[in-house]
Amino acid sequence: MNQHVFDSLIKLIEKGTLHWADSRASLEITLTSDILGEIRSLHVEGLIQSTIKPTNVSKKKSSIDINADEKKFNFTTSYLVQINSTQYTKLYNSFNSLIELHPTTPPKSFIIFDSKNDIESYFHESTQEYKGNIKHYLEICEIWKLLKLCAEDNDANSLLFLYRNKLRIKNRYDVSLLGCEFDGFDKFKTLMNKKDVHDDEKSKILQNVLCAFLLDIPLEQRFSHLLKNFTQYESRFDDAYQAFVVGFSFDELRSEYEEKYRDYIVKINDTISSAVTKSLVLPISIFLTTTRVQSIQTAKPERVNEIFAANMGVGIVSALVSLIMILIIINETSSLHALKVEYISLMGRLEEKSKAASSKINDLSNQLDARLNNSIYILYFIGVITIIQALASSYWIYTRSTIDSFLTPGSTLVCFFKGMIKVVQFIAEFFKFYT
Repeated sequence: MNQHVFDSLIKLIEKGTLHWADSRASLEITLTSDILGEIRSLHVEGLIQSTIKPTNVSKKKSSIDINADEKKFNFTTSYLVQINSTQYTKLYNSFNSLIELHPTTPPKSFIIFDSKNDIESYFHESTQEYKGNIKHYLEICEIWKLLKLCAEDNDANSLLFLYRNKLRIKNRYDVSLLGCEFDGFDKFKTLMNKKDVHDDEKSKILQNVLCAFLLDIPLEQRFSHLLKNFTQYESRFDDAYQAFVVGFSFDELRSEYEEKYRDYIVKINDTISSAVTKSLVLPISIFLTTTRVQSIQTAKPERVNEIFAANMGVGIVSALVSLIMILIIINETSSLHALKVEYISLMGRLEEKSKAASSKINDLSNQLDARLNNSIYILYFIGVITIIQALASSYWIYTRSTIDSFLTPGSTLVCFFKGMIKVVQFIAEFFKFYT
């Protein structure tokens, strides 16, 4: 059934007078051609009985099928139209009847009318804002639904909570509570429907406050007591939850940034330790270069080629050691810069979570900055030592391996640096090509 059909039934009821007898609703209405058409349409939806009866005739056989020819109907006479209470539309003669059958689970749609023929209706897909008794009834149903989310067990008429103490609540309450305003309901609903990391704790806090609030109240009166004092209950629950969140957030945040600080310190220390350990190859390379390189000028002529080849081998090994160290230093420096970007971003997010912790986070960030900058300077220093070692080794091998006796030390140095410039240019072109 859709909204249009439901509204058509309400409009039809408003044109007549409702009667309630033997738990059945009937509408006394004077027929017109249009009204008969409406009755027939609602009969198709199962909301109207197939026969109607004139009010001035008591005989059972006087009932007329609504699909009969219009000539059989007297449009000056009032008729009794039987209205059906269906799976989708329930009829009640009072709110007492409604909450007796559906205390905390509203039907999809319902109509309530009293002896004064005042009609109140509800349709689940309607966008209208309900007021009065219907609004409060729907709020009570929503409160029960939210409590049910935190219950360990439930059945059609009760909820069971087991945290701290065993507490059972039955969905029974007095109809007079439909006249109460439940201040704090919207706030309570928003908080309960909000999904966050504290859902488990939220459930425990709710149960703890419920126990303190209802444990000494008789079982049959607990839900009524909760509804009568809902504003007070919501305030206690909200205060307890917010106190937990503030304490939890600060402790968790402090634990998080201190843990991250330790992680970053370990990463920085590992990077420097690794680089320093690897740099031990530099003095080994210098030792091998100075002890294994022989002078060609003082060698016997038959050993010149042998000594030259040996010197070149030592030179190649020394150059490879220097190149690998430079690449290691470049890689470790890039890692430290990436680490700096990472912790600056992380500490910024942590600071946004809690302004109270911002000073402590800033102190840790400054300590990380100082530690990381010192580490980068150490890597730069190792890089400079590597370059000096490479230049010195190359110069030493070059001067010990030349056979041009006419070269003076000054001219030898000039030739060496010209060769080194070409090597640097080659390396620069190499990196430019691959990057």
